[in-house]
Amino acid sequence: MEWIKRLCRWISDNAKSFVAILAFLALLVGGIVWIVTLQARERDLTQQAQSLTQQAQSLTEQARLYQAQRDDARQKLDAANQELNAANRADDNLCAVIRLAVRNGSIAQSQAASVSDRCGPTQGPVLTITDPVKSSAPTPEPPVIVVKGTLDSSAIKGQVWIVTTVPGVNRYYPQGSWPDHYGPADVSPNGVWTSPSVYLGTPQDRGKRFDIIAVEANPAAATVFWNYLQRGTDPHVGFPGIAHLPQGVIERAQVTVIRSQLAAPKRD
Repeated sequence: MEWIKRLCRWISDNAKSFVAILAFLALLVGGIVWIVTLQARERDLTQQAQSLTQQAQSLTEQARLYQAQRDDARQKLDAANQELNAANRADDNLCAVIRLAVRNGSIAQSQAASVSDRCGPTQGPVLTITDPVKSSAPTPEPPVIVVKGTLDSSAIKGQVWIVTTVPGVNRYYPQGSWPDHYGPADVSPNGVWTSPSVYLGTPQDRGKRFDIIAVEANPAAATVFWNYLQRGTDPHVGFPGIAHLPQGVIERAQVTVIRSQLAAPKRD
């Protein structure tokens, strides 16, 4: 039993050392556990970060695809709008041509009825030529005629003049008489107008076609016509016609006739 006493005495003498050793071991174990826990936490955080990175990349790719789809859809929409605008402009241009043709008497209003649903109601001509009568084949007329017609005074604001042309000849011949101060047509209160004498060329023009054009002329254009008639009183100048109609002229109605074989009277 002696050895037991010695062991107890040794333990008693070294108790403090044992406590220190045990404390150190506990601290060491705690440190190891803490380190292992940190490493595990770090791995979890790393995995979470990788997962979040992948999700962010996926979202970025989805956003890129969405942007591309949106840009493509926008381009298609813009192209569709352009086509629609072009179609609308074409419709507007067609309707404008039809309305102008109806107003000028080039086509009957009934002929434009097939497009009235698209263009809306077409307004009838604001100025017409009733004599000579417009027909499919030009009618023979004497060398000097008087042109008559009707107009809508609410739409016609300028003067009505008669201008003649010969198909194939790029000249316009305003009608009137400077000495007699005949130029624009006389208009009655009920909208019936009558031109001064209209001359269909010279005796050498027998059998030729003449386009008789009723135009609306503003004051500036009317001045051009008056100046032409005044210059024509000079026998060295005559009436050679003008190359083009002046600004401020609107062609309102037209009829084609043929100069008959009758001799033309002397012009004033």
